[in-house]
Amino acid sequence: MAKGIEIKWTGLKEVDDILKNLPKQVQRKVLLGAQREVLKPVAKEMESKLATVAGKVTGNLQESIGIKALRGGKEYNAASLAGVRFGNRYKGFHGRFIEEGTRERRPRKGKVLKFTGKDGKDVFIKSAAPMKKTPFMMPVIEKNLPVISRNYPDALLKSMVRFMKRKLKN
Repeated sequence: MAKGIEIKWTGLKEVDDILKNLPKQVQRKVLLGAQREVLKPVAKEMESKLATVAGKVTGNLQESIGIKALRGGKEYNAASLAGVRFGNRYKGFHGRFIEEGTRERRPRKGKVLKFTGKDGKDVFIKSAAPMKKTPFMMPVIEKNLPVISRNYPDALLKSMVRFMKRKLKN
């Protein structure tokens, strides 16, 4: 599985104090909004990098690239992931095979592996060759870390202001 990157900001004591005085649900909404804003360009770049790396067969993987709010997080219970989402309506589970490669695959019980080919017909083989690593997510994240770090404090303040404006309207 692809490894994540955890970023910790320091020097935002005033913002931290404000967040700690807000209810947990509000903290989560504000933080996730800021994370989403700074990760959107990263997800777009991943999509374009994937197109050059893997091409487009069904489009499931491209549609699965985006931002996902995760459960948990250390202090504020808010964490986000930019990359391939899978499960429910997303069918991008095979993104990890492109990112990290595979080893040679052999059948467990039977004598052959069965796949469905591009033409829709069944294909039977004795073993499948390994896929080489073709990273498209981690290089984009690593390249964009300075931009994310630079833009996050502003995005956090914008997210707080947006949330407050919404609440004041009600």
